Amino acid sequence: MSTDTAIRFAEMSDLQELKDLQAHSFRVLGTPYYGSDVVEAFIEVGTMDPALLDEGTYFVAVSAGRIVGCGGWCLRTPSYAAYIVGAATSGGQTATVRSVYVHPLFARKGIARALMTAIEVEIAAAGLSAVSLAATLSGIPLYRRLGYRGEEPLILRLPTGHQIITLAMAKRLARTTLKNVA
Repeated sequence: MSTDTAIRFAEMSDLQELKDLQAHSFRVLGTPYYGSDVVEAFIEVGTMDPALLDEGTYFVAVSAGRIVGCGGWCLRTPSYAAYIVGAATSGGQTATVRSVYVHPLFARKGIARALMTAIEVEIAAAGLSAVSLAATLSGIPLYRRLGYRGEEPLILRLPTGHQIITLAMAKRLARTTLKNVA
């Protein structure tokens, strides 16, 4: 990650910039994996849950005063779970990674990895070790490199009738991660 990029907690005043970043990121980085009609339908539903900002579990990566990446976590069932076809969602003491996006001009520069590190440290600090996420096809290689393993495909049926395929992935945080926050 570039030395001029900093990770901080997101604030409610970041909300519109986050929505814009996520839409732009998915249009550019998601279109090779999904048709543009599916991408637009997914953007319309959105994954930015403002409650994450209130809870203080959402991060932004900032470079030259602008948000270039974002991601967070929660224990609540994500709002997109309502669109999952035929799958039960995990609950309880499993943290769910949410809405990890990077601006296309900053992709593959370590920003998503830095965001995931911040997320995992916070999850461990909360005393949790089980982490899950729904990876878009474009995100699967990153999450595999970070030790997440695929469990099963998740199909989200969007209100437009379009479907988007993601992969349910999970990881147990290493004891070293847990010790680093103790």
